[in-house]
Amino acid sequence: ASSDVHDLAMQLRRANRSTVFMSVDDTGIGQAESVENITPPDGPGPYWMRVTPETSANRAQLYTLQFEVTGI
Repeated sequence: ASSDVHDLAMQLRRANRSTVFMSVDDTGIGQAESVENITPPDGPGPYWMRVTPETSANRAQLYTLQFEVTGI
C-alpha cells in the first residue's frame, strides 16, 4: 500500500449518513486535503466522515486523518 495511489476526496455527512454538508477534493494524487472552520449545520453530532478515491486504481490507499474540535 502507498500514500500516492488515489486522488482522495472527503465528505462530512449529517447523522442520516446520506446528506453531505461539506466536501473537498482540491488536490491531486498523494496530496493533502484540508478544511478549516466547519460549522456543523445541526449543532452537536453525530456526524460521519467519508473518504473515497476519485481515481480507479485497484490498490489500497494509505492516509492519515487529523482533526481538532473546539468551541463545544
